[in-house]
Amino acid sequence: MKKYGFILEVLVALVGLEAINRFALKEPIAPTGFIGLEPHPYWLIVVLIAVRYGVAAGFWGAALCAAALIVCRYEASDPKNLEVFRSPDNFLTNFWEPLAFIAVGAVVGEIRTRQDHRLRHAQERAERAEAEGSGLRDDLDAVQQSKEELQRRIVGQVQTVSTLYASAKRLESLKIDELHPAILDLLAQYMGATACSIYTCEAGRLIRKDYHCANDADAPSSEYGLEGSVMGHAIQRGSAVAVPELVTEADFDRFQGDALLAAPIRGLDLEIIGVIAVHKMTFGDFNASNRKLFDMIADWGNTAIQNALYYQQATDKNIRDDELGLFNYNYFQQRIEEEFADSKRHEIPLSLMIVHFKIHEDFPRDRYVRFLQSLSLSLDQSLRKVDLVTKYRTEGTLAILVRTKKTQDVTILAERLQNEVVQLAGKVQLRAGDIDVTIGVATLEEHMASVADLVGHAETAAGLRAEGGSA
Repeated sequence: MKKYGFILEVLVALVGLEAINRFALKEPIAPTGFIGLEPHPYWLIVVLIAVRYGVAAGFWGAALCAAALIVCRYEASDPKNLEVFRSPDNFLTNFWEPLAFIAVGAVVGEIRTRQDHRLRHAQERAERAEAEGSGLRDDLDAVQQSKEELQRRIVGQVQTVSTLYASAKRLESLKIDELHPAILDLLAQYMGATACSIYTCEAGRLIRKDYHCANDADAPSSEYGLEGSVMGHAIQRGSAVAVPELVTEADFDRFQGDALLAAPIRGLDLEIIGVIAVHKMTFGDFNASNRKLFDMIADWGNTAIQNALYYQQATDKNIRDDELGLFNYNYFQQRIEEEFADSKRHEIPLSLMIVHFKIHEDFPRDRYVRFLQSLSLSLDQSLRKVDLVTKYRTEGTLAILVRTKKTQDVTILAERLQNEVVQLAGKVQLRAGDIDVTIGVATLEEHMASVADLVGHAETAAGLRAEGGSA
């Protein structure tokens, strides 16, 4: 019924207009059907119905208005002859406006219908967009929460990695005895390890070389076997392992006291020469994140140890010191053994002179090195070919092997050396008090049974060790 409600509205409007014309006004403004009135009031009904309901209602509403107008005109015609009324001469007069009602009603209705369709499509798009927007808002909220969580994690990770990298700079050392404590400090500082250590493989056993523990009571054993231990499994597998990866709850007791985490240490030929182990840490710190961190620290430690071993190997093969251009301490140890043996066997005179330079702490090191380089070059050129100048084991110390036992010859060499120091000091702008020179001399005597006796006398004379003591 609602679909055809416009018909009732058209009829009510037609009757209402006619009632107003006949009864509401003192004098009717037009005869029945508003014949002769321009513009015709029925246009109002046609346009309003079409605008309100669309093309179908506009067409049929206009048709009703057209029919009412035709009927009214026919009733008002004189004579009332249908043939005359619809004759070609009267057709345009009687029918053009009713036909215009229908055409305009249909056109306006079509415009309204199209607008309705556009509006409906726009509303549907708006609803879909709103639904999508609602979903996007939910997704955005979820993404925002994830972003904030990631930011917190990233900030924490960046801080950890940054400080870890800064601390790992200690692993740039090329000395093994400095690398071991540096690795253990990283494990303790960034993993919360309360007990960790480094072992080396010796004769089928693991021998402790260095360790770090928060409590002396937690110090790991000085020796472990390879069988049935977490460290042994790390060596057998050739990779880092953790207790949960090896055991079940049933046989966990078998591994207690060994290690929670262990990673092998590889040498120059990638053979396993030791192991890094974490023995104790809090339950909260024993997690997947620290498991990955342990792998990273162990990998860094392995790389640093291999670099140090390569450097040591290269240094052992190289007989020259790169900084001063002299023979290095390893070569000195080799030569003094040979010279000592020859001197004992063939009664060849031999003296050892140790020259120690103590520099003022504020003096620039580059000028100090330049001074030692100049002095080394001068000594190397002025001494006999049978004599030898080398770098000694302590910083700023030279060793000179001289084929003589005569005190006079050694004294002359010491005086020459003092003069060289004075001359070179002026060239590198050394002042009095910037550097102290101590010269210790020892000659080979019959009672000296080993190289250590000769070296000990020279070091004592140079002030490098106390009388009767050790260096």
